[in-house]
Amino acid sequence: RCLIPPAIYKSACKIEVRDFPFDQQNCTLKFRSWTYDHTEIDLILLSDYASRDDFKPSGEWDIVSLPGR
Repeated sequence: RCLIPPAIYKSACKIEVRDFPFDQQNCTLKFRSWTYDHTEIDLILLSDYASRDDFKPSGEWDIVSLPGR
């Protein structure tokens, strides 16, 4: 079993502002290996939700939830 240390990942998601200012966005992140297939690696989620501790509040938006599956 190999533990990968925590890291910071940056992403960009397409947004839909049709219902602005009451819109909600969904950004799905998928993690996989570029060097191993599913028979050689097993990614295990350690928690059902991500922590908001490292997020800085914004006056323009709010994080509603951070589920993991």
